[in-house]
Amino acid sequence: ILAGMVGILVIITSNAEVSTETAMVTEVELVHHDGGEVSVAADASSAVTVDASATIPEKDATDATETIETSKSKATLQEGISAESAPETDDATPPSPETSKSTSNNSLMGFHDPSPESFTHANYYLKPKGAGYPLAPKGGLHPIYIRDAASEEEMQKLVQEMNNDHDTYQETSPYADARLKMTDEERDTENKSWRDHLEGVRNAYGYWDFKDNYQEKNGGIERPVVDFEAIGKMKKEKDEGYNILHGEIDKEDFPEGSWQTDDEYVQNLLDEARKLIHRVQEGIYAEYGWATASLTEEQLSERKVNFGVHLLPQDEPHSKSVDASMGIAWMYEDSFRHFVKKLLNALITNDHFFVILGGHSAAAGHGNNFHQSYMMQFHEIMEPVFDRLGMVLVSANRAQGGMGTLQASLAGTSIYGEKDFMLWDSSMTEKGGGHQDVFFRQMMLTGHRTPILFDMGGGKPTLDNLHDEVGAHVGGLTMGNPSHIEQTTSVEQAKQLPFAVAHLFCASGNDSCNSIENKYNAHCWTDRVDIEPSTVQSEKYGSQVSWH
Repeated sequence: ILAGMVGILVIITSNAEVSTETAMVTEVELVHHDGGEVSVAADASSAVTVDASATIPEKDATDATETIETSKSKATLQEGISAESAPETDDATPPSPETSKSTSNNSLMGFHDPSPESFTHANYYLKPKGAGYPLAPKGGLHPIYIRDAASEEEMQKLVQEMNNDHDTYQETSPYADARLKMTDEERDTENKSWRDHLEGVRNAYGYWDFKDNYQEKNGGIERPVVDFEAIGKMKKEKDEGYNILHGEIDKEDFPEGSWQTDDEYVQNLLDEARKLIHRVQEGIYAEYGWATASLTEEQLSERKVNFGVHLLPQDEPHSKSVDASMGIAWMYEDSFRHFVKKLLNALITNDHFFVILGGHSAAAGHGNNFHQSYMMQFHEIMEPVFDRLGMVLVSANRAQGGMGTLQASLAGTSIYGEKDFMLWDSSMTEKGGGHQDVFFRQMMLTGHRTPILFDMGGGKPTLDNLHDEVGAHVGGLTMGNPSHIEQTTSVEQAKQLPFAVAHLFCASGNDSCNSIENKYNAHCWTDRVDIEPSTVQSEKYGSQVSWH
């Protein structure tokens, strides 16, 4: 799934760059959602309106009027607007109020600088005004915005620490946390091992190497950025029906000099983005025993299919499922285009992107540490990718044991929050398709965004009906054990397999995949220096059962 998601990002960066002659903002037009209609902005002076239930006509990937879906919220959590940082114009006319309100002082990190990352809590974001969402996301691994809790001096100190030269910056291992019961020698050894490991990864795969030279070229003037919140207020004054949470924006709202209008910036970003995505893909392939260096041309072709997303034509006769030999996942072609547009819109507007899971106890990760659940592992791998591409990934595991999804789905946004990509994984306890149907319909009806609906094993027919009847954009996992993942034949043989595939799929006669020792790696308590529990702690979590 991760390889497929990264593969989609490859296509996005490929499609985004039609030509850099007029930069990204003029290559990609926005689709505005207003009730039951969708206004497709063809150019600055005209728009075409189509019914929202109709299929948007296909466009060639190189069409300069390619559209982005924006039934989503944009904007910022940050206060304060500064027009002083805008570039000076050739004439002496002062900027208009509208111009002043659409720019903001970028005194912190750039949109595409890596944010400080954490293994133990949500990442800290020092992004400029114009990144994010007008309301703080509830739940999930959402970012902590430094500007909300730190002084300008403290923020600048953090930025300086982040900008330290790589050779002098001392990375600290999460396994050498100061609260752990370790000697100084053990902690130093762990930190050195960790830094050597990271250096090895950088040497083997490369690293993010993007720089914005705007200030150097403009006498220290900081790059203008879009202030979505201010734009929303202006639009609201002109149209009482405007809802800032829909995040609608026109290309004229991007101030001259903003990164979206800068040909050189966009080209350099796309170049680095492709390299980044290629590196992440290669790392995922290697973890599953399909590293490029070890494969023949024929095997590379097989890998492209095996780890890919199988696209179904809209008019293809429905089947009960799609076999794993066709790829990791399936999606209808129109749904895939919609997904690409959603991600591309988040990229060009530096928006949040919400990936949410609803499901049963196994999906929730019962029996293991919460961060070991596949939703949180998805976040750990994909969040840095989204961050470097200027997006804010918010991942939430809303799965729960005992009840499934029916009760929670009736509360809609109150429990599941905003969503762009909605996964359902509750087929173990909710059979027959009815619960799944209610869940997905509620997800489409609630919130300000219309999500991609993704099935994690409940069955394709429900999604086929939603796709045909209401135009939902859908996809799901393929079914069956994938033949390209090497099976585990014995405990000894598993020791020779890549960690990610050991005890994942077992050959006939070997039951090690169901062994508690191989399924779980979690403890209730880790000894630490600052707290001594007053009661004896259990050795392991509850719910470590075969069906989880």
